[in-house]
Amino acid sequence: MSNLTPANLQELESALLQRRQELQARLDPEMHRSDEPDELVLTEPDVADDNAVVADVLNDTDLAELELDLAVIVEIDAALGRIKAGTYGTCTACEEAIPLARLRAMPSAHCCIACQEKSEQRQGFPHNASL
Repeated sequence: MSNLTPANLQELESALLQRRQELQARLDPEMHRSDEPDELVLTEPDVADDNAVVADVLNDTDLAELELDLAVIVEIDAALGRIKAGTYGTCTACEEAIPLARLRAMPSAHCCIACQEKSEQRQGFPHNASL
């Protein structure tokens, strides 16, 4: 069960909404580089005309950035949904409270650190790796 105060919830919801707005403001011009409103163009037309290989690399990079930004928006929307449902701040895996410091660092977090680490280990992400 979450131990967040109404002030904490308002602070974190504001942070989530602000981050979502920032991402949306960055995505909108990126997704609408064409004069056609229904057409998705990632590479500037003059680059695409000059060098197809460079255009392909830029498209791949832009698409990867777009996918990451959209994934963050999905996470933010899920966190906002948990706020509305009254479950925000509670780990979705173990149902323990997520520490306020973690939520301030990552407002879209849905797991406590211990459960997040377990999840990452199951997915093959090493912890405590050194260079």
